[in-house]
Amino acid sequence: MPAWKVLFITAFGLVCLGLALATVIVPLSVESWHRWLWLVGLLLATVCMGTLFTLFLKITDRTFSGNNRR
Repeated sequence: MPAWKVLFITAFGLVCLGLALATVIVPLSVESWHRWLWLVGLLLATVCMGTLFTLFLKITDRTFSGNNRR
């Protein structure tokens, strides 16, 4: 596996983990009505990054597993 793919997977994983932690921590620390905006924004970002990460892993797995149907 090329090094750039390993670094890309690591970066995706760290971003997803950071967004998931921020989705829990940031709305609990904000005291105004902005809490809900932060929660919705971070939740949406977490879902989008998780989806992109899953799609990337599926494409990468398909490349190495021998099933080259695209």
